[in-house]
Amino acid sequence: MVVPNGQDILALSRGFNVRDPALPGGDSEDTDEVPAQTAVRELLEETGVVALEARCFDRWTGDRGQPVFAFFIPRWKCKRLRVSSEGKPFWTQPSTLMQKTAYYREEAKNVLEKLSQTTALAKTG
Repeated sequence: MVVPNGQDILALSRGFNVRDPALPGGDSEDTDEVPAQTAVRELLEETGVVALEARCFDRWTGDRGQPVFAFFIPRWKCKRLRVSSEGKPFWTQPSTLMQKTAYYREEAKNVLEKLSQTTALAKTG
C-alpha cells in the first residue's frame, strides 16, 4: 500500500530492522471478502492508520502464485503511528525504499513506478 503524507510515504521497518524498509501490506484472511478489505485491515494492524479510501492501481501474481494487489490510500486518519509485531512504521521519502539493503526494493520500485504512471494518466485525462 502507498500512503502519502506530503512528499513522504508510509514505510515499515520489517522485524524492527531499519535497514529493511518496506511498504505496509500482508496476506488476506478468511474474513476478508475483497482485496480492499485486506488492505484496510493490514494497514490498521501494522501501523495504526485508518484508511478512509483505498484505490487499487495494480495487480500481479506473487512468487507463491497468489494474486497481489497494490493500493493507494489517498485519504486516511491517524492520531499516532503504532508499532506492531510486523515492525515500526515511519514516514520517509520514496527513495528510502530503493536503498541497497531494502529487501523488497524491486517490488517497491515497481509499485511506485506504476502509481506514478497511473497518477500522471489521471492528471492528463
